[in-house]
Amino acid sequence: MKTLKGSPRNAPVTLVTGATGFLGGALACELLHERPDAELLFLVRSSDSYEATDRLRTHLGGYGANRDALERITPETIFCGGLDTFQHAADVRALRITHVVNCAALVSFAWDREVWRTNVSHTTAFAAFVATLPRLTRFIHVSTALVSGSTANRSVREDEFPGTARQFTMYTKSKAEIERRLPSLLGRALVIARPSVVVGHTRLGCAASSSIFWLFRMIHAARRIPFPPDRRIDVVPVDYCARSLSTLLFKDRLAHDCYHVTAGPNASACFAEIDGAFSRALHRDSVDALQVFGLEDLPQMERDFERWFGPCDVTRAAGAIRVYTAFARLNVTFDNHRLLSEGVPQSESFPDYVGACVHSTLREAIADEMAHDMR
Repeated sequence: MKTLKGSPRNAPVTLVTGATGFLGGALACELLHERPDAELLFLVRSSDSYEATDRLRTHLGGYGANRDALERITPETIFCGGLDTFQHAADVRALRITHVVNCAALVSFAWDREVWRTNVSHTTAFAAFVATLPRLTRFIHVSTALVSGSTANRSVREDEFPGTARQFTMYTKSKAEIERRLPSLLGRALVIARPSVVVGHTRLGCAASSSIFWLFRMIHAARRIPFPPDRRIDVVPVDYCARSLSTLLFKDRLAHDCYHVTAGPNASACFAEIDGAFSRALHRDSVDALQVFGLEDLPQMERDFERWFGPCDVTRAAGAIRVYTAFARLNVTFDNHRLLSEGVPQSESFPDYVGACVHSTLREAIADEMAHDMR
């Protein structure tokens, strides 16, 4: 059981990394609004704390952060640097840090060496230094449930991975490797949080980020899907992830050291249900049924891409479909009973907030959304 050593007399001093990203931004916004007792510090890749302050405030404004929350971000709350340089940027403020939540990562589904460098080498250096801080009591590392790799057709438990499953991308391979390294560095302070497929926000839709949402837009636009539409996918909104991470970060006692932050068997959805939610959001009473195609048919389909998706790099679009098909066809959910047992409520189901995602992306091209994930 993980137990915090802090007390109410000593307010937590929390370092957040990755706050200018998608999940890290949602978490920062959650903490700024809901944890007035926590002193918050941010590691931001910048050479100037004033520039970093302005950039972080602007970014969190996209999540609806109010003025009072944004004014809690000042140059004095910023460490300038990255995971690999934090030990050089740290000063006397670092000695007071009690909690760390590491959301920083390079999230790309391309086979890019920089993904490994950031997510493994730089994260290892960061954790090794943070482990020396005298007041550290909890270190939340944000991984991904997709370290389960090629596992298919079942509900995956936390204690099964990372194992030897075949990984589809450098991103998931890097996340599995850093999970193996961190326990020896951080010991009992470490808690792993593994979100599943994070898509959109229950209120804001994809206003902050449209990552991965383009896949569902493609399916709906083309009326074609490369696997049976009754396959299930475990999708969670970013604001749910943020609330869950806040609970794991500050709860006095945790029963486990690894948690799925997922929809689980009860709130995951099949692709047919998601597509139906698209139709309702767009007020389409009748659409053709989704047709199943094989990946070997992609070359013949490419001539229709621009008709379905708008102007796009056809080769890149076909490559993205191949990569995401490997994930989406797995038909897995991720057991979330550990998270629920800590008092976190069940996640919203993706079809319940698809409408917010649809309406927030009506003016954004599918190809532009896709390019962000495949950069």
